[in-house]
Amino acid sequence: MRTNYGWVVVAVGALMTCVAVGAMFSLAVFLQPITEATGWSRAGVSSAMTLNFLTMGLAGFGWGTNLTNDFVGCPPGDPDAMRALSLVCKVKDANGRPAVKLSDNYRKAVGPPDEVERYRRVFGIEGLTDIPVVV
Repeated sequence: MRTNYGWVVVAVGALMTCVAVGAMFSLAVFLQPITEATGWSRAGVSSAMTLNFLTMGLAGFGWGTNLTNDFVGCPPGDPDAMRALSLVCKVKDANGRPAVKLSDNYRKAVGPPDEVERYRRVFGIEGLTDIPVVV
């Protein structure tokens, strides 16, 4: 049985996420060694971690497709209330092959058209919608 390379990428991404989240939530285990190594108080280290959690929580609101395209004009009152940060990192290519971005919306796919179609054949197109993209 041939393993699909796309699932290897998903598995590696999931593993990296687990390690990163585990490192973030292991403060209770490492609080004493961190305070001894840095000379900071327990309150100082805990405050720094609190700032880190708050930053992650706030940054999460500006990340992703939904808040950059789909919620424009949705909140009542102030149209800029849900304005996204649009922070995006994109892969241009990997091992000499062009990268593509697929979406649940047919029109949001990005990349060379022949490569986009190739990946749609690989991953399937079930559940795709065709909604105009508002920028």
